[in-house]
Order: sequence, then structure tokens, then C-alpha cells
Amino acid sequence: MVFEVDPESLRTAADALARLPADIDGSPSVGADQVEGKLTGSVVGHSLGQTTALATQARDALKARFSHFSQLLAHAANTFDDNDMAVAAQLAAVTDLIPAGADDGH
Repeated sequence: MVFEVDPESLRTAADALARLPADIDGSPSVGADQVEGKLTGSVVGHSLGQTTALATQARDALKARFSHFSQLLAHAANTFDDNDMAVAAQLAAVTDLIPAGADDGH
């Protein structure tokens, strides 16, 4: 698939990604922590009780990645020099929003 990139399309994409953390914040909580303590002695109950904290951690990771990628796209738009190959080189280092097996604290 071939497509052309220009500063405006980069800014549009950056703006869309920048709004995603607020969308994530607006999504309902998992609420599974309410189960813990009600299924005393149950491994399932304990595991369910932990999912709210784990879901929060996952949401924080996604918000950080979306914000970071938005900043990269905005930077690419601001430094665009009529050559989308230069932008492609800048963005080539970003392979995944969440690298497999990586733990960078987010």
C-alpha cells in the first residue's frame, strides 16, 4: 500500500491520537475489585479482584503510548521538509505502541 504524507495529515493523526487518553479516562472501570473478599478462599475471586488494578495499569500504558506517538507525529509534522521519506525514517524507529516483552514502567 502506498500513500503520501504531508504535514496536515500528520497533524490530523497526532490530534486524533492525543484525544485517545481522554477517551480511555472516560471508559467505565472494570469494577472487578468488588468481588475480592466475597469469594473468600477462592483463587478465582482473588484473581478477579486484581483485574481492576491490572486494567488500570494497562490503560495507563496505552495512554502513555498514545500520547508519545502523538508527540512523535506532531514533531514529524513540524519538521517536515517536503519529503515524506524523512518522516518515514523518523517514524521507523517506532515499531509498536507496546513492544512485546518490554517493561518501560508504563
